[in-house]
Parts: sequence; structure tokens; C-alpha cells
Amino acid sequence: MLNSVCGMRLTTYGIGLGWIGVIFSFLAVILTCIGLGNVDELAQQIVKENADNKQWTVDQVRTALVIVMSIYLALQLINLLASGMLIVGTLKERHLYLLPWLFNNGVTLVFGIATQIAMWVQLSSVSFMSALPSILVSVVTISK
Repeated sequence: MLNSVCGMRLTTYGIGLGWIGVIFSFLAVILTCIGLGNVDELAQQIVKENADNKQWTVDQVRTALVIVMSIYLALQLINLLASGMLIVGTLKERHLYLLPWLFNNGVTLVFGIATQIAMWVQLSSVSFMSALPSILVSVVTISK
């Protein structure tokens, strides 16, 4: 039976991992809320920087930003709650409280691997040397 990870007891590791998840999720929620508050300025800046590409209007970019940022905000709130439940479940030794965190990270892992595979397929059409930095980043990301 596993009793320690990297020299730490499992309870210490679970609490530390939970707090890291809570802190980073909380920061992501704050930054996403700031982004949603300034979505008009962001959309205007994106359209201005891509002035040569006339496919997108400011309203279309604004709508896309609101949708993407709202989905990201919801996912970060779910991650915040799951990390909090990991902390509570570890402290109270209630193993069912760990399931939301475990399920959340399992789904994240599946989507992360699917994203990496899609990126590799997309990079197969360019030369190997130009794709090498992206391949190295994706290998490091998967190996975490």
C-alpha cells in the first residue's frame, strides 16, 4: 500500500495539492472575471491587431470571447470546489469527498491528451524542425 509520495505522507500531499488547486483556481477566476469585465476593449484590440483579416467583426469577437471565457470561468469554479473538497476529504478522512477532484482531473487528463493528439496531427503537415518546439512542449505537458 502506498504510504508516501516524494517523501511526504499522503495526507500532507493531498492537502498541499488541494491548496495549490484552490489558489490557482481562485486566481484564474479573478483573472477571468477581469477579462469578462473588459471584453469590449479586448474585442476591439483583437480586431484592430488583425485589421488585415476582415472575417471577424467586433461583435463576433466579443460574442466568442464571452462564450469561451464563461465556459472557462465555470470550469475553474468547478475545479475550485473539487480542490476544496480534496482538502476537506483529506482532513476528515472521508474518501467520498475525494471523488469530485479525482473525476475532475480524470476528465482534464482525457481532454488534455486529446488536445495533444490533435496538435500532433495538425503539426504533421509542417516540417519537423519547425514543429520541434511544440512537440517538446507537448511531451513535457503529457509527462507531468
